Amino acid sequence: MTVTPKKNEKETNREYALRVLEENIISLELAPGDKISETEIAKELNLSRTPIREAFIELEGVNILEIRPQIGTFISLIDLDLVEEARFLRLILEKEISRILCEIEDSFMLMPMEEQLFKQRLCLEHNKRREFYGLDNEFHKTLAAIANRSRSYELIHNIQIHFDRIRKLNLKRERCQGIYQQHKSIADAIKEHDAEKAANIITNHLSNYETDLEKLKKIHPEYIKED
Repeated sequence: MTVTPKKNEKETNREYALRVLEENIISLELAPGDKISETEIAKELNLSRTPIREAFIELEGVNILEIRPQIGTFISLIDLDLVEEARFLRLILEKEISRILCEIEDSFMLMPMEEQLFKQRLCLEHNKRREFYGLDNEFHKTLAAIANRSRSYELIHNIQIHFDRIRKLNLKRERCQGIYQQHKSIADAIKEHDAEKAANIITNHLSNYETDLEKLKKIHPEYIKED
C-alpha cells in the first residue's frame, strides 16, 4: 500500500486498519480486483492479524471486499448500481445542506467554506492532484459541518466509498480546475442565498463522472463489474 498515514492517538487498531484500507481503496492504490492478504497488511501496519481481519469483515459487509473461502480476499469491482445509489443519497443530502446554508445571514459562519476554496486553489497552483482530491471531499464535509449535518454525512460513509472510487478514477481524466470552479460556484450561490441555483450546480457536480463513463469502461474494463 502507498497510503500509510500515522495512527491517531484515539484510534483503536481496528479503526486504524479500516481507515488505511479505505484510503488505499478510494485512492485506487488497492485497485478493483486486487488480491490482498491479512498477513501482509498486518506486517505493513505493524499490527496483529485480528484488527485486520475485523476490518476485512466490515468492508465485506458493505461490498468493498470480496472474501472467497480457500481462495483469498479481493477488492470488489466497481458496481455501478451501488455508485448510483451512493450518488442519489449524496444528492438528496447535499441539496438540503445547501438550502440550509443559503439561509445563513452571518457571512462569518461561512468562513470555513472560503478556507477550503483557498486550500484548493493553492493545490491547483502547485499541481498537487492527490492533495486536491482529499480537499474535494473535505469541501463537502465542511458544508455539512457548517449546516450542523455532520452526523448525517457520516451515515452515508460506507456506501459513499463506491461513489468515491469512480470519482477518483474519473479525476485522472477530469481537469481539477473544473471541479474547483464548480465548488466556487456552489459557494457563490450559497452567499447569494440562491438555493435553487446551488441545488442545480450540486446536481451537475455529482454527475460529472457520467459524462466520461463509457470512456472509463473502455479504458479500465477490468475495474467495472459487468451488468
